[in-house]
Amino acid sequence: MSSHRVSLRIASTLLCGLLACVVQAKEFLVVGTTFARVYEQTETGEFIGLGAELARSIAQQQGLTLKFGIYPWARAQEMVANGSADVLVGPYKTPAREARFAFADQPFYQDNMVFYKLASSKANWDGSYESLKGKRLVAVLGWVYGTPFDQERAKLGVTNANTVESGLTMLLNNRMDFFVANERNTTAGMASLGKYDQFAVVSPMIGREVGYFAFTKDAEHEDLRQAFNAGLAKLIDSGEYAAMAKRFSITVPAALMGKGRVAKPPAAK
Repeated sequence: MSSHRVSLRIASTLLCGLLACVVQAKEFLVVGTTFARVYEQTETGEFIGLGAELARSIAQQQGLTLKFGIYPWARAQEMVANGSADVLVGPYKTPAREARFAFADQPFYQDNMVFYKLASSKANWDGSYESLKGKRLVAVLGWVYGTPFDQERAKLGVTNANTVESGLTMLLNNRMDFFVANERNTTAGMASLGKYDQFAVVSPMIGREVGYFAFTKDAEHEDLRQAFNAGLAKLIDSGEYAAMAKRFSITVPAALMGKGRVAKPPAAK
């Protein structure tokens, strides 16, 4: 090997080592909004949920320093997009978001997207968006529901609610026929209202979405993204990820089934 190539390899190794040191030396801001069992803040200021716990475990493993913040969803996204925060907890992936953020290689949770109605309501849908015409629909502002629904959203004249609880309250007041949401957040919202038995899930399911860690999209944050990729991979391989997901009652994404110590669901008989 020529001395020139050796010099280039040494320089490249030193540069990678320097970048790793920079990543380890900096304090990174992790942000999100309140996502039940994924990212929440207690009254005492502690950050809990699968996303928070994974981030802490990855930081310890990779030698990173993190601090956490919780903000309205639109603001949290903007902070990571403009670089005033570094890590966004839990976004679903869309082409528009991929243009703004660099996503981790693997998702870390999965949600069922469904319609809710009052338990006493006779409103239904047959899985076709044609059957929703004339129905009054409310969804959470800024949320993504999957390509099929999001493409039809404007045509359906969907009303926006600022929170899960306000969307559910519209149902309770007979202002809407369906509330569109994921089961995880809505279960928590129904519990906070103390009205769990007054709502019913409508079949069929709209679809499934998976959530990720996402990062500021620039060269400076690529080493941070790779550190999270490596850290999550190790947690999956060791079985720690599966144990965390179980503790928080989080559905493991289908893409992770059979990886490391994440058990595949039993085969149908």
